Amino acid sequence: MSFLQLASILSDNQELSSTLSYDAIVDFVGLVRCLKPSIALQEASYHSGPPASLTVSIHEFLKFCLNISDNTAKLAWAAFCELAWAFEGTEGDIDALHHKYIKLFMEHGLSHGISMFSAFLVFFRLQLNCCVGLFNITPPTRVCIAPHANSHF
Repeated sequence: MSFLQLASILSDNQELSSTLSYDAIVDFVGLVRCLKPSIALQEASYHSGPPASLTVSIHEFLKFCLNISDNTAKLAWAAFCELAWAFEGTEGDIDALHHKYIKLFMEHGLSHGISMFSAFLVFFRLQLNCCVGLFNITPPTRVCIAPHANSHF
């Protein structure tokens, strides 16, 4: 996240700039980047951009982790979703994000509808360096890839 991008977003959103600290913004964007595979699944069909809003469980999880109001969380999503969605980091970058936020997922994920099983997979990958899924063990394809499957509908 560049400082110029952040400054541009905040100049258009005065309420956010007075409510969120720089660290809270970085954490919001980082958590969204970690949750991107789960957030992407809320769309009924494949969509390359972020959804217009978050599911209740993810919205509540972000509010709780950052100690922000409902309205601030909605404004933050509207302001920063494109920035967070555009992140295409290396595997090491993604591992670093997961490592940074694993405690929040372990402590608060289940109570807010974020799967603890996924968080445990991340924990094991980071601690034991084994090759298991990160936050999401769903396949990379969100539609049936069998050529004859769609002909039955």
